[in-house]
This record gives sequence, structure tokens and C-alpha cells, in this order.
Amino acid sequence: MSDVYTEILVPKKVTAPDIFVKVILILLTGASIAAGVIVRPAFLIAAAVFLLLDILLIPRLSVEYEYLYINGELDVDKIFSKSRRKRAAVYTMEQLELMAPAGSGHLEEYERRQGIRTVNFTSRNPGAPVYVMMIVRDRQMERVLLEPDEKMLKDLKMKFPRKVFSD
Repeated sequence: MSDVYTEILVPKKVTAPDIFVKVILILLTGASIAAGVIVRPAFLIAAAVFLLLDILLIPRLSVEYEYLYINGELDVDKIFSKSRRKRAAVYTMEQLELMAPAGSGHLEEYERRQGIRTVNFTSRNPGAPVYVMMIVRDRQMERVLLEPDEKMLKDLKMKFPRKVFSD
């Protein structure tokens, strides 16, 4: 039997707070360097701190999510600035309770429950089709928000026909 393999790359939308943080960090770094050169060399220490923050935080503001579905396992990775990858989550689909479009009637039972952790791996674009995956992970129910494509949905429906809905 052949392997079922699906890979999707979903870039996260750049938001106004992301741009604001970038601009403020760059302005603070520039102002600290200028103050260190013109006013007092002690400001160069602040400039070094702001430069370190620039190096650490700015790449984390550009994020893409990669979904990799292989034979009943869904891996979600975060890719920062198209260069660094970090594993965000691994889901064993055997523990899938339900998967349906956001706002679906199939999710009503889960919407009333308290204490469900929500994880968002979507682009956050208003028109993007978001699916909600209810899954048990580490004995805790999780609500995972994803943007699967048609091929991934077809593969999941084939493997779990009573758990995956497209309404």
C-alpha cells in the first residue's frame, strides 16, 4: 500500500501590530546609535540591546505554517522568515474526534465545553476557509484551527469518513 502524503504551506498574514513592533524596534535602535555617537557613549549599550532584540524578534514576526500529513500523522511546523523551522505540533490522527469547517453544526457539542485549549495555525486572512480539528492530545482536548487544501481533506475523509466533514 502506498503512503498518503500531503504538504501545505500557509503564510501568516502580516498584521498592523507586527509592522508596529518592527518599526518601533528599528527606530529605537537607530535613536540609541545616534544618541551614543552624538550625546554619550553609554547609549551604545542600549543600542546593542535593541540590536539584539531586532535580531531575535523581527524574524519571528514573519511566519509560515507547514502542514505535513503522512499516513495518519499531522506535523505542523512554523517557518520564521523563510529560513528557520520549528516544530509546532505533532498530531496522531487516530485521536481525532472531529474535523469540520469553522461554524459548522457538527462542532456545537464542543463549543459548549469548558477548558478546551485552542491552537491557531491559520493565515488569519478573513476569507480563508478555516477548519476546526478537535483532537485529544496528552489527555487534553484541543481545538486546532487549520487551513487544509482539498487534497488533504480528501485524504483525511478517506481515512476517517465518520470524523471529517466538509458540510
